[in-house]
Amino acid sequence: MPQLSGVDNADADRLRWWGIALIDALTNFSRDPEEETAVADAMADLDDVLTRALVRVRAAPDRSVLSHAVHAHRPTGQPRPESDLLPVLKQLAQAQLQAGWVGAWTLSALLADREVLAEVSDNRWLVGAAVNEALRWTPPLGNVTRRTTRAVALGGADVPAGATLSVRVASANRDERVFDDPDRFDVHRDVRTNLGFGAGPHGCPAFQFVMAVARTSVDVLLDRLPGLRPAPGWRPAPHGWKLRLPGPLNVVW
Repeated sequence: MPQLSGVDNADADRLRWWGIALIDALTNFSRDPEEETAVADAMADLDDVLTRALVRVRAAPDRSVLSHAVHAHRPTGQPRPESDLLPVLKQLAQAQLQAGWVGAWTLSALLADREVLAEVSDNRWLVGAAVNEALRWTPPLGNVTRRTTRAVALGGADVPAGATLSVRVASANRDERVFDDPDRFDVHRDVRTNLGFGAGPHGCPAFQFVMAVARTSVDVLLDRLPGLRPAPGWRPAPHGWKLRLPGPLNVVW
């Protein structure tokens, strides 16, 4: 991951530190001052590392994702400014955790239904469908906060401009008006779209990256652990609200 990204002085532990700090900032509802200090330290380190890496690839472009973000589709000698890049790069720092969450929810759903697990294991072209369905079925971020830019009528209610909304993505992804039998995990579902990573101009820029890593992870796991199945007595134990995770995945093979 560090070599691919172009941030060559960020090892896996450092990437996790940054990603966890971003999640802690998102879920620190009590405004715990110690947690805010820890988040600020991690973000200062992230800014420092990214800024130095951007200086390097501006001067000497290479084949990394970072260099591509700086130079692609730009006039010669006019790389993208840091103000455009840093927010997106920070999303990618968090995305390496999100890929694990989506992959874990996929595995949780498969372990809970041995027939579907066997079908996906035998027909690997279904892995992508299983990962996408897992994102619809239980998105790791159950709700997001948005602010209205103008007055709008929504769902029969009049919402004023400047209102803060708590948008329940998890509920929208199980809307019975869009999805047949929405509470069922179905790898053959016709409707593939969902709001797990948002939509429109403010959709998550890490969406394709997260889904590609999650698909690859599940596929490789099924290869390396033949006969994968839930351990005796295992039961799903999801937890969390804004950030919802599947809990322990106890398996044997």
